[in-house]
Amino acid sequence: MLEVYYNQYNQYPTGITSWQDLQTKITNAGGNFSSITIPNDPLASQGRHYTYATDASGTVYVLAATLEDPSDNTNSGTIFTSSTLPNGVSWETPAPQASCGSPTTFCLSL
Repeated sequence: MLEVYYNQYNQYPTGITSWQDLQTKITNAGGNFSSITIPNDPLASQGRHYTYATDASGTVYVLAATLEDPSDNTNSGTIFTSSTLPNGVSWETPAPQASCGSPTTFCLSL
C-alpha cells in the first residue's frame, strides 16, 4: 500500500502523527485507496501499536512493531536493526515502545 501511494504521489505519506493518521491519509487519498484497510496491531487494546516515520520529503520510511516474543526477531532480510534512524527520519508521536535496535522491536525501512 505504501509503495502504491509512492508510485501515485512520488513520495510516501508525510506529516503523519499516529497510526490512525496514516490510515486516514491513505484511505482519503482517493481512487483505489478508499477501499484499502490498514490493520491495527492485534494487541492495540493492550497498548501495543504500529509506528510509522518518514523524512520530510517522503523519500524513505520506517515501520515499527513491538514483538510479542523477542526471539521472533531474526535480524535478517530487510529488518532495520540500527537504533539510529535513516538520515532525515524522525519518529512522530507516539514513538515505538522500544528502539529499532531493541530485540523486542521489529523495524522495516525502505
